[in-house]
Amino acid sequence: MTDNDSTPPRKQTVSRLGLYLPTSLLLLIAAAWSGFWFYSAQATNRALDDFVLREASQGRTWTCTDRRLGGYPFRLELRCAAVSIKSAEGGRPVDVRLGEVTVVAQIYNPKLVLAEATAPLDVVVDQTSSRVEWEALRISLRLAGSELQRLSLSATALRATPSPGAPEAEFRAQNAELHLRPDFAQGAGALDVALAATGAVVPALDQAIGSTDPANLEVSGVVKGLTAKPRGDWKEAVEAWRLGGGQVEIATARLVKGPFQAEAAGVLDLDDERRMRGKLDASAVGAGPLMSRWGISSGNKLQQALGGLLGKRADSIVSAAAAMKWPVRFENGRVSVGPVRTPIQIPALY
Repeated sequence: MTDNDSTPPRKQTVSRLGLYLPTSLLLLIAAAWSGFWFYSAQATNRALDDFVLREASQGRTWTCTDRRLGGYPFRLELRCAAVSIKSAEGGRPVDVRLGEVTVVAQIYNPKLVLAEATAPLDVVVDQTSSRVEWEALRISLRLAGSELQRLSLSATALRATPSPGAPEAEFRAQNAELHLRPDFAQGAGALDVALAATGAVVPALDQAIGSTDPANLEVSGVVKGLTAKPRGDWKEAVEAWRLGGGQVEIATARLVKGPFQAEAAGVLDLDDERRMRGKLDASAVGAGPLMSRWGISSGNKLQQALGGLLGKRADSIVSAAAAMKWPVRFENGRVSVGPVRTPIQIPALY
């Protein structure tokens, strides 16, 4: 180019691709994610409809009042204003009613399901009603494929009234937890169970131990012999478990109620009359009032017999027995503690 060349320089063309490409990709991803969410929501609705139809074919009617599915964009959230289940299996009408239920799963992790439910839970069987109430109830369910990996339930201010006419059967607890998970190391059909309750009040237990102090309870163990897909109602399922040699292995059972403390471990099952059967190796501290109810107390025949042999030492020996380890046996519908057969009778479960 010379000094006399008046040709203007060319303008460089600026590409707008770098400006529009990120925005276009973002819109594309948002559209794909929205499509995936709505597809998942429709699949969830179809699965719920199929579940209701399968249950109806087996005589159980599920109702989710005002069912709504939301949670866009990152989770699926199912809400029912109320849930009810009606069944007439075995000729016994059963009506279960529950308050509002919310079930949530993250769209990117649908195998972890969280749920909350509003009290009360009312159960009517053959016109006999029972009720469970709580302040807060939370459920966590984790799946591995289509199989259960873990189920956890926690409740605060729990109150269960099995029958309005049986106040001694009422159960209350400040906090309660239940955890279940398959125990593959124990073989097929084995389920680890852990149960804990704090601040528990059970009138029948108060009367038996002679203390109105709230109780703390912990139980852990393994239920063996469960079938993968039990058929029929709960009685048929339990009967199949019993006939299949099902057992409950209690690793630890611990009860603390005021000055009374007890621990036990052992194996239990059901006998031919559907009553609890088995043996627990138990130990207790502060069990004097309880042993008095079983006939081991000052002035009874056992203490009189020991007094004839040991004199004043009999009192200390009987008192020490309340803190010793005793085998607790459940057999033929009765409970035995050590050498003493108590007046406690074991009712049939069904």
